[in-house]
This record gives sequence, structure tokens and C-alpha cells, in this order.
Amino acid sequence: MAATGEHPVSLAFSKALASHPGHYSFYATVRRIEQLSPDCPRVGSWESSLKPAVRFAQVPHLYFPPSELFDYTLASGGGCGTLQVYFFGLFGPGGALPLTLTEYVHERSRHHYDLTMQRFADIFHDRLISLFYRAGTRPQAAVSYDRPEEDELGEAAKALAGVPTDPTGAAPLPAFAPVAFGRELVDRDQAGALCRTLEGFFGVPVTLRQHTPCRIPIDEEARCRLGRSGVCELGRSALLGERQRSITEQVTLIIGPLPYERYARFLPGSIGYQRLQAWLKLMSTRPLIWELQFRIMTESIPAPSLDATCRLGGNSIFPDPQSETTTCTLTLNF
Repeated sequence: MAATGEHPVSLAFSKALASHPGHYSFYATVRRIEQLSPDCPRVGSWESSLKPAVRFAQVPHLYFPPSELFDYTLASGGGCGTLQVYFFGLFGPGGALPLTLTEYVHERSRHHYDLTMQRFADIFHDRLISLFYRAGTRPQAAVSYDRPEEDELGEAAKALAGVPTDPTGAAPLPAFAPVAFGRELVDRDQAGALCRTLEGFFGVPVTLRQHTPCRIPIDEEARCRLGRSGVCELGRSALLGERQRSITEQVTLIIGPLPYERYARFLPGSIGYQRLQAWLKLMSTRPLIWELQFRIMTESIPAPSLDATCRLGGNSIFPDPQSETTTCTLTLNF
């Protein structure tokens, strides 16, 4: 936070803008001021009049301006600066007032040092120019993301894509990731959507094999017990054992072929592993057993060594010299 009496905009940028205002464009300049003033409300918002990052004014002129900006002055004793513009306002060849009034205000301010009319008009210029900036930048995703905590477009895109409002499930993912793949999140029930999302995010080939056979445990109350009614009827509800075969509860995600260095980023405990878990939770509409198969390029696998870097069942792999790829399997239960 800026100290008391300190201007929120950096001094270096203020000096550069004040020295050569004609070298800057309006939207880029005000956006930069917003970025350098994180403690001030966004320009054009209803709170901006209480603690503005910049004030706006228009200089009276009778010629077609060579640039959008005229001058930038810093208030004495700190506070926000004032940005004077050419292109928008009551004065000038393109202004709302007749040129005779522009000429009168220009003469009073230039030759008589009377700024009364100009300052009175700047009361309206300040608010109207700030609203003009907000209207032009509000639909811009890049400007909205300058302040992630106030990213209105990002929140709207997440709502359209059906991203959960509870951020705990997607916490390891970058904030922009669910929005960038919002189109795929709409079709999250489709296997192709999951593969395209993971391929685009991680940059590795991904294939999904559905209906993988597995054995799932039978609930205690559904297990067959002699003398128990309802679960011991032959040909109807009687099941032997504690598990039953199923082809609807498990899917296999095949990742690769990829080099060993990329595989190491998916090991349990790594950020890649956490992000993969977050994507699978986000893209799943019901609980599933995920079997991950990594196809690693054999020539990239280092020889195992007995030291602190060797993890049995993790990065210690004995490749098949007769095959181009070696498969490592990992099972996740969500």
C-alpha cells in the first residue's frame, strides 16, 4: 500500500508521461495507471470518485490535435494526477459546444489566466471520460484480468462453462485454466473433451479407454449371508464374495508417449500430479476409478541408482530394451 502522501502511480512512469504525453495512447495510459494503483478503485467505477487513481480534464483547443493526450500533471503533496486529453469533451472542433464558446474559454484561460469556465467543464469531463474508459475496456478480457480478484468477465465465463463456484476442487490450477477450456467443460461428459483439455493444458498426447474391467467392493448390507432375507435369493440377489466385476466404474487414461522428464512431473506429490487430479475432478460428473497409464520413451529412462533420488514404484523403472515405450500404471480413486 502506498504510504501517506505518496502518489500511487510510479514516479518513473509519471515523469515519462509528463515529458512526452503525445507518445502515449489514451486506453493504454489509463490501463497502466490502473495497474500501478492497485489500492485505488477501477477507473469509471462508482467508488473511483472517492479515491481516484487519476483525474481527467480537457484542454480547450481550436485545432485538430496531433495526439490523444495533451498533458499529465501530478498534484502537489501527493494524490492523484490529472490527465488532460484532446479527443473527448465539450471543447474543440469535435466537441459538443460551438467553437465560439471554445474560443472564449481558450482566450480566458490563455490570455487572462481565468480558468473558471475550464475548471467548471472539467467537473463533467472527469466523470464522463472515466465512464468512457470503463465502457471501452469492460468487455476486454485482458483488462478485466489485470485484477484477478475483480475479474468480472472471468467469473461470467466460469458460470457459462459450469465451473463450480467452490474453488477448492480446482485450487492447484491457474485461475485462467477453467476459463481457457470453458468450451470443453460444457461437454465434460464426452471423452473427447477430456482428452482435448488435458492435451492442451499439459502438452502431451492423451487417450481415454472407457469401460475398463475392475472389481469393486460390495456394500456390507448387500453381501450374501445365510439366513438374511432379500440378499440370498438364487438367481436374483445372491452374490458370492466381497467384490463384483464391473465395467462402468473404471476408466483408463493413457498419457504418452512422453520422455521420462515429463513423466516425472506427474509423480505423486508434484504440482503436475495435483493439477491432473484437479482436472479429473472438474471434468467428472460422477465418482470414478481412474487408472493412469504412462507410456514412457525407453531411450529417455535413466538407469536406476541406489541413492536418495531413487523411489521404488515411482521413478525407478527397469525398461524393456526390446520395446520403444515402457508403460507405468497408477490408479486414482475419486
